[in-house]
Amino acid sequence: MAQYKQIEESFYSNISESLNGYNLSRKWFNFRYDNPHKCKAVHSELFLYIVDVWNRLGQKDVFGLPTLNTMELLNIGSRNTYYKVLKDLEDFGFIKTIKESKNQYQSRIIAISKNEQASKQALDQALIQASEQTPEHIDKQRNKETKNNIISFEEFWNIYDKKVDKVKCKKKFSKLTEKELTQIKETIKQYIKVNDNKKYRKNPLTYLNGKCWEDEIEEKPKPTAASVKYLNYTQ
Repeated sequence: MAQYKQIEESFYSNISESLNGYNLSRKWFNFRYDNPHKCKAVHSELFLYIVDVWNRLGQKDVFGLPTLNTMELLNIGSRNTYYKVLKDLEDFGFIKTIKESKNQYQSRIIAISKNEQASKQALDQALIQASEQTPEHIDKQRNKETKNNIISFEEFWNIYDKKVDKVKCKKKFSKLTEKELTQIKETIKQYIKVNDNKKYRKNPLTYLNGKCWEDEIEEKPKPTAASVKYLNYTQ
């Protein structure tokens, strides 16, 4: 018992009296932001649950963490996984094991640790920059990103190159979604290439009303030697 008390006093000689749930959660997410390759969701769930237990028990210096109850609550199916995550949290500097549990039916005696590994500046700066982005700024950025992926009416009108019913076409065009405008941009040149004879090409309004950009574009068969010979013979 004396040895247990000595370990406890030695450990808590380095812990600040200002330790609380708010500061612990901030320290955890600062650490996670700095170490995304080390941290998984299960680490967050387990540590925040430990903090919750610590708060419910009156922020005791040391307290028991029941293995089976914790695993069941957090839906951790493997004891190996559970013990590994606990060890990770200890290696990260967030908890300290005071006494191991002898089996899964006993509680592990642990203590909350003050973690000094994470810098608050990186996450704080990222959050400040994100909060400074106004809706107008975000919309402008989104518009800039999508501008190159969609087709304008004038671009469509010139590429399609069958100048019929422009007013009606423009009205129909204005009702198309960004997804549809992107699809048109991706397919219209191939459509024109296949339907190269403007005389037999669909009117642009028919193309828009029929959503012809969704149609399968069939390549024209290449002329065979026999067909070329026949054409030359008939000319």
